[in-house]
Amino acid sequence: DKRAQAAKNFRDAARYAGFDGPRLMRIASHQVKLEEFDEARRTLIKATNTMVSDEALAALIRLEIQTNALDDAEKRIAEMRR
Repeated sequence: DKRAQAAKNFRDAARYAGFDGPRLMRIASHQVKLEEFDEARRTLIKATNTMVSDEALAALIRLEIQTNALDDAEKRIAEMRR
């Protein structure tokens, strides 16, 4: 179906985006809209190693809260405070 194909396309796009932070952020946004939360999480983690690391980390924490991964969000927030 179209949703599955779109999810695959964004998964592939994230893989081939290298460490282009803005592109990874756009891809993650689309993955969230498709409710591909695990893929969005992987993409945002990759984006934390780019020039948009702060923005990616904030988006990752929001995603973890949205998906009820509160322990993960709490750990990331604690790491930010160090």
